Amino acid sequence: MFSLPQLSTQDEQDGCPVVDMPDSAEDFACLLRAFYEPFMFSHGVASQNRSDFDAACGILRLSTKYIMPAIRKRSIEHLECYFPTNWIEFRECASTFTLQLPATNVKRAIGVAREAGVQWILPAAFYWLSQSEIEVIFADNLAQLSIEDLKACMQGREALNDAVASRGVIVKLAVLSRKNHKRAALLSFKIISDVLCHACSEYLTLNTDAWHKEVWEKLPEWFGLPLWPELLAARAAQ
Repeated sequence: MFSLPQLSTQDEQDGCPVVDMPDSAEDFACLLRAFYEPFMFSHGVASQNRSDFDAACGILRLSTKYIMPAIRKRSIEHLECYFPTNWIEFRECASTFTLQLPATNVKRAIGVAREAGVQWILPAAFYWLSQSEIEVIFADNLAQLSIEDLKACMQGREALNDAVASRGVIVKLAVLSRKNHKRAALLSFKIISDVLCHACSEYLTLNTDAWHKEVWEKLPEWFGLPLWPELLAARAAQ
């Protein structure tokens, strides 16, 4: 970097040349922090610290750009806490923090994942974004999402609506018990199972467990992404 030709009027700091970087100052500060704090993401999402989420997005972008594989890996692992790649981890995540993640954060993660080639977090990210109202999804765009990603989100949103509409009456009632009921195809139905009779509650549990897994397997296809085997192969090859 310092061997590149510099302007004759270049600023100096303590006798050293100052190099202007084209990157966000906030993102670059997070990247530098990652050098000195190797355990900055060790707590996962347990602390519900959204500043760490933003830091992970910025670090992923810059560590990919400047070819820093070890730091890139750490940022990916942190984002995977929010956007898992298997159903069991997703179910656990759904009961903790991701539900409270603002849509603007999810949009940023989608954009960074596209830019950095981390497609395997996109099915879960698109799912969470699809739970938002249309006005929220389209707010502040196209600064945050590309036309292609907006289209993918809306197509997946409709597929989730259809998936819910195709279920039996008990499952439909369970879905209706949720705030964003039309697309809540992967969320827990414990709210309604607590007030059902034993037979209906047992049926709901058995039926929805299988259905949730089926929906999870179809998420990539619905959002216009490669299927899970290809996504997981890319993850393993990183």
